[in-house]
Amino acid sequence: MKSARFAAVLAATVLDTVALASIASAQSLTVARDDYPSSLGARGIVAADFNRDGWMDYATANEGPSGLSVLLNRGPAGRGFAASFIPLSGGPFDVAAGDLNKDAIPDVAVANADANTIDILFGRAAGGFTTPWRISTAGNPRGISIADIDGDGNLDVIYTMYQFSAVQIMHGDGKGNMVFRSDRPPCGANSQGIVAGDINLDGRLDLIVASATTTSLTVLLQSSTGSFSRRDVSGPHALNVLVTGDFNADGKLDVAGASTGSSAVDVFFGTGGAIAFGATYPSGPSPRGIAAADVNQDGRLDLMTGNRASSTVSVFLGGAGGAFSAASDYGAGAGSRAVAVADFDHDGRLDIATGNENASTTTVLSSTTSFVRAGSAFDRTIVGTQQRTGSGSATVGIADFDHDGRLDVAVHRWPGDSSCTSPVAEPCQGPSIRT
Repeated sequence: MKSARFAAVLAATVLDTVALASIASAQSLTVARDDYPSSLGARGIVAADFNRDGWMDYATANEGPSGLSVLLNRGPAGRGFAASFIPLSGGPFDVAAGDLNKDAIPDVAVANADANTIDILFGRAAGGFTTPWRISTAGNPRGISIADIDGDGNLDVIYTMYQFSAVQIMHGDGKGNMVFRSDRPPCGANSQGIVAGDINLDGRLDLIVASATTTSLTVLLQSSTGSFSRRDVSGPHALNVLVTGDFNADGKLDVAGASTGSSAVDVFFGTGGAIAFGATYPSGPSPRGIAAADVNQDGRLDLMTGNRASSTVSVFLGGAGGAFSAASDYGAGAGSRAVAVADFDHDGRLDIATGNENASTTTVLSSTTSFVRAGSAFDRTIVGTQQRTGSGSATVGIADFDHDGRLDVAVHRWPGDSSCTSPVAEPCQGPSIRT
């Protein structure tokens, strides 16, 4: 009898769980749009808590004029962002963030395509950034990433050289110093977007590079000696920007890329030793930025592109087996080509920020979606704390003391504790219980 009842409850629970997951995955996203003053010509964007106040900020790499626009979250002081501007070398194209000198403060690296430089800005403890450290390079650097590529515990800077069809690595020492790697691993023609990830599950980071003029990805697999072997993976489109994630939840790293010329997103699935093309999806026109995050809270990664030609953001909701829905487009600022995802307003929902190339603004699309409450969700209720006042103390404990299925509260106060002036009418000695 008990077994039959348990089976019925279990079946009902499974059905409810499946139903909730289906509702969540099918649920469309709703957003509220806000535009904030910034600089013209945003090409790249990155989100991080730059001033370490617990509220996510973001920064854009701009070319009109060349510089970094930093948008600091006003947080509880008032809704919105406060912008500042830091001049950089000519033609910033992409931007990445990471703690390069191990001071627990985010730093920023910018690829300046027109000036053939990499600018590194170290975050300051009191907020803001140091004067940009300008590093000369060559080959029209476009895509940039920060990762511990050599596994020494220090973050490195990796960028693509568009004219040379190659990758350059600058090894970091954890103190903010950078040393150029002597070789430049070759990749597909006109290399642009670059990401790092362990494609073959050997514990070492590999590199995946988008080629803007050839219909293939370059995978640079890292060996135990730190050298790279090249594998080209065919796909239907030339790709410009990339993002990684486990889209089909099989424990293997997958890659998605946006094609500016073909207005499409191509998805490649990891096999454990390589990646292979899986599917393609039409996007808004001229996508030049891509991000991956679970924006509809169904446990699956979704994809977002910033579409320069239509000033929109396309959202592809993730489904079973790594499939994605058709794009849903949301209006943003003029030329919204770069996208970053974070919970900017602290409401538990992920929001989307865009860098707008053709407007002196950035846009934040704040999620206003009413999600189905998860079965494992918790509510927070504060019933008391251990406290000390003067020479005494009070301790609060919670348990079902009378076994009636309801939680009770036990307060243990000691003589000399000034909390005895509270309305609870127990003597200031020994434990007292409220059921």
